[in-house]
Amino acid sequence: MTIQDFFSCENDIGRKYVGLSVEDGEGVYVWLYVHISNSRLKDMEAGKIELYDIFKKTEDNFVFEVKTFDVGADKVSKLVCDDISDYLLPHKGTTL
Repeated sequence: MTIQDFFSCENDIGRKYVGLSVEDGEGVYVWLYVHISNSRLKDMEAGKIELYDIFKKTEDNFVFEVKTFDVGADKVSKLVCDDISDYLLPHKGTTL
């Protein structure tokens, strides 16, 4: 996978997430979001954690999948880390 859109963000109550675009086109856009602690985010930014592991070895053992559509209602699902296809994730060994 080529990383197209990858970012970190924070919600209104200070909870941090990492987001990854995994599909873009044909009227549907799919993102994966994972909650991340401050220490793990710092380790990721320092290149100490593989980007693959951010999504496959989460601290909560799940990832949010967010689908937005050009037409129709958006959809949010919780995925167990083991259910995420490796095809969707950055290659093993990739760091920032």
